Amino acid sequence: MSITMLVDVDDSSRSELKSLLPKIESFIFQQSPRLKIMTHFVNQLNNVAQSNRWQQPVYSDTFTGPNHSPIWTSTVHISEVQNGQGSGPNRGAARENAARQALQVAGLPVQ
Repeated sequence: MSITMLVDVDDSSRSELKSLLPKIESFIFQQSPRLKIMTHFVNQLNNVAQSNRWQQPVYSDTFTGPNHSPIWTSTVHISEVQNGQGSGPNRGAARENAARQALQVAGLPVQ
């Protein structure tokens, strides 16, 4: 999930607002759990892998930025092939985004 900026501002203000977006997203996810949209793409991907007799997805996670406001990046591999990559304010959100991309790459419907 990401926040889209729909504000009419000059270029310097736009740049400053863009730099604040990760902090705003992190705040929303960390401080307002009821606003999270639970999509369960990780579970969907696991189910697809199992039903097709693929190897189970393997995630590798890294983060950048300060400890109080990290940006997590997760990469999902199936049979040692990278199928998706995603980022988010926490490890779970990054994995959900990576799994969502992997489902899209596989040509499966994603809501």
